[in-house]
Amino acid sequence: MSAGPMRVVIADDEPLARERLRGLLADEPGVQVVAEAGDGHATLHACAEHHPDMVLLDISMPEMTGFEVAAALRRSGSTAALVFLTVHADEDFVVAARAVGV
Repeated sequence: MSAGPMRVVIADDEPLARERLRGLLADEPGVQVVAEAGDGHATLHACAEHHPDMVLLDISMPEMTGFEVAAALRRSGSTAALVFLTVHADEDFVVAARAVGV
């Protein structure tokens, strides 16, 4: 991770979910939300521009799924911690998340 605050990108297609996460993180010392994105392509662009330490990543997004974004980030050499946000409790999601390094 970089020196200074932990740089976080929030990726979720629901504006209210992004707002809630941003609010929760605002109270955390040492955490800086550097970008938000509402779809997979915007998430990749934000990560390329801001080089975050962590990406909070929704699984179900337009353009690309969270799984596809995670795989693309790993192929690009990103070492950001990837944290999936989902309401799905299905074991298949856990297996798929592990397969892309989340």
